[in-house]
Amino acid sequence: MRPLPPRPGASAQTLDEEAFEAWRRGDAAGAASLWRLAADRYRQSGQPTPGAAALVRAAEARGALGYERDSRALLEQALATATGTADPELAGRILCALARSDIRVRDFGSAERRLEEAASKAREAQSKSLEAAVAYGRGDLGQALERPAAAAEAYARSEELARASGDTRLAAQAAARAARAQLDAEDGRAARASLARAAKTVATLPDSDGRAQLWIHLARSRERLAEASELSPAEQRVERKQAASEYAKAIAAAERLGSLRTESYALGRLGGMHERAGRREDALSLTRRAVAAAQRSQADEALVLWHWQIGRLMRAEGDPKAAIDAYRRSVKALNALRATSGVSGLAFAREVEPVYYGLVDLLIAQAGNGSSPTRRQALLGEARDRLEELKSAELRDYFQDACLAPLRETRADTVAGAVIVYPVVLPDRTELIVSRAGQLRNVSVPVPSEQLVAEAMVFQKLVQNRTTRRYRIAAAQLYDRLVRPIEGEIDPEAGETLVFVPDRTLRGIPLAALYDRQDKEFLIEKIALAVVPALELTEPRSIDR
Repeated sequence: MRPLPPRPGASAQTLDEEAFEAWRRGDAAGAASLWRLAADRYRQSGQPTPGAAALVRAAEARGALGYERDSRALLEQALATATGTADPELAGRILCALARSDIRVRDFGSAERRLEEAASKAREAQSKSLEAAVAYGRGDLGQALERPAAAAEAYARSEELARASGDTRLAAQAAARAARAQLDAEDGRAARASLARAAKTVATLPDSDGRAQLWIHLARSRERLAEASELSPAEQRVERKQAASEYAKAIAAAERLGSLRTESYALGRLGGMHERAGRREDALSLTRRAVAAAQRSQADEALVLWHWQIGRLMRAEGDPKAAIDAYRRSVKALNALRATSGVSGLAFAREVEPVYYGLVDLLIAQAGNGSSPTRRQALLGEARDRLEELKSAELRDYFQDACLAPLRETRADTVAGAVIVYPVVLPDRTELIVSRAGQLRNVSVPVPSEQLVAEAMVFQKLVQNRTTRRYRIAAAQLYDRLVRPIEGEIDPEAGETLVFVPDRTLRGIPLAALYDRQDKEFLIEKIALAVVPALELTEPRSIDR
């Protein structure tokens, strides 16, 4: 956490005002420090209500930077302070903020309880503004629970209440979120109407970093809307044009405010829009500007996205070396992000996993592209290491805890008597990286991810039915995909163990039940088998009998 500025002579109110100005400009770290100092000064002067409000704002700023634990600690402190006051509305707002934090860490039961309590506080305070905040929280909960229709209804209610109470900013946010939920519910017409209301409201807001971020949110939703099947081609073109205009507004606002982080996101998202349209030169120019802004603002989360975007563009341009360099920088930014702010705000399946798999794909391709034996081993070793990093990152993301790092480093070439297999399920093929006796090789299986996922799901479903042996067909099919290509690597007579390190596609199926239709044996009958989530998270030693 950034050290608090000393400011011995500044009053709590002055610090509060300076924090608001820093927040308006997009300096979340500075705003958080100032609000924490203001809260201390309010407490020292016997003003618990404004002190608790300052803590809530500090928590919002810390949360925006990805420091979820700091944010929750400040909110708990604020709630304890507010409990001693006769201000039910303030307590209700803190409960809403805690509910949003609960949603981010997937504690949905706690979020629901806090929102119910906040609703009670809203009735006690007779506050439509707080009712709007509660409805907004219920929309967030509906989205997290993948109930987009219910979420859209809650956001619409929040927008209605916010407009009635004069809370224009919340009304704009609720309309924007309603549009996103309606898109998830595949109701493009309703989403278009919500976006129109949101844009009209955002245009009336005073200039601020939050307003620029809303323009980005609206533009991203319009990009999705432009793909909606119920819109005519002409309407789709209008939405794409409007999205580009809103990105431009966000860039201009961020430049005026000096908000480098938001400028980076607006530039990068507009670059992504050009990438999808096939305008690679424009996309590359914008994305490089986004990288520069992200570096100046030390926004590692943005660097992950924009280096990845450059990697995709370089690959499309036929420059694998530049693509690999860009993907490596993206992974480096991911590692830096976890080291500094803990769990990132990136969507794991959509924005983290593809970075690792994209790099692994490129490394394997380079390894087979006429590389020397030494170079080939180095490239495959790096691919294996990136897969191990991915599995550790997945566990951290699932538990929302940055402390879940590997307790030890176990490398595949240090495990004696084991043949270790990493299946890599890629869009156009499946690769098997095999480690045996300190040597690595890869075997390419011409089965794309969509097909392998479908086959794995069929097997997983059939194998649970104990009254039939129909699962054997699927089990044999997967054996032919995952085991038969590497059978020559395994020597059961030498007491070797086959160790699978599966990805999320194959983690849910019993690999021991794969069936060799030629020998009429299950895999577990043919060789000693182990399945581990990641080698680095495993201590490979014999059990003390």
